[in-house]
Amino acid sequence: MYLDYWRLREEPFTNALDPRFLLTTPQHSEGIARLLYAARQKKEGAVLTGGYGTGKSLVRTLFISKLQHVGNFSVALVENPLADPETILKDIYEQMAGRQVAASQSGSGVFRALSALFSEKQAHGFHNLIVVEEAQLLSSPERLEQLRLLMNLTDASGRCMVTMVFVGQLDVMDIFARSPGLMQRLSTRWNLDPLTAAQARDYISHRLIVAGGNGWIFDEGAVNVLHAYSEGTARIINNACDMALYLGMSENAVRVDAEIATRVVADLQGGTAVPQEAAG
Repeated sequence: MYLDYWRLREEPFTNALDPRFLLTTPQHSEGIARLLYAARQKKEGAVLTGGYGTGKSLVRTLFISKLQHVGNFSVALVENPLADPETILKDIYEQMAGRQVAASQSGSGVFRALSALFSEKQAHGFHNLIVVEEAQLLSSPERLEQLRLLMNLTDASGRCMVTMVFVGQLDVMDIFARSPGLMQRLSTRWNLDPLTAAQARDYISHRLIVAGGNGWIFDEGAVNVLHAYSEGTARIINNACDMALYLGMSENAVRVDAEIATRVVADLQGGTAVPQEAAG
């Protein structure tokens, strides 16, 4: 490994969900702020969209971690939206209640049990919040309708009992458009764009520093090459930077420059990035 060579304590460019490595750009901060606003104001629904590798999951993680500082919430995370509607409802119930739904309950009985649980949580000062990951997979009309019905639940005074937060690819909006009743409830929306070249430079430097190294291992030319290749997608930047550090070590480089970065890109696009000595 290249950790000793570059004087790093840990790998800087893994794709693990580690909030320490998140560079909070203005758009990421705004995404977190909007989701927190929807939760605090007890909105019916919110949606966070973004392309592959733009940081949606990390924003979601930070959003959930900050909830405890803005109020009392009972939270459930739907990680498999492809499950059948009843399974999704049971999973939500079990996360919020800490126990399984009674074995005798199924279908509408599960929905009623969940509605009663929402009322119980609200009576104890908690607002119910459901986060749906990979929401672009919610193509089934039955799943959409089940979630819409949850968003319809109100208490005796007409207040919303649950806030639904959807996280997914941008095309999730096309899916929501098939259910006007659901779309109308998504009053809070935010899309994460890819990183700009300047943000990519700061992102790479930040991850190197968090890993215990020098933030200037990659020169400006290398950053420009990797940003152009990745089109600002953080996950692709991670993969390319990891390979660039390995290749730089193999060549005893002092820094990763544009030439090393260019060969890494060629490798990732189907070529073979070999050290110069071997190539010569």
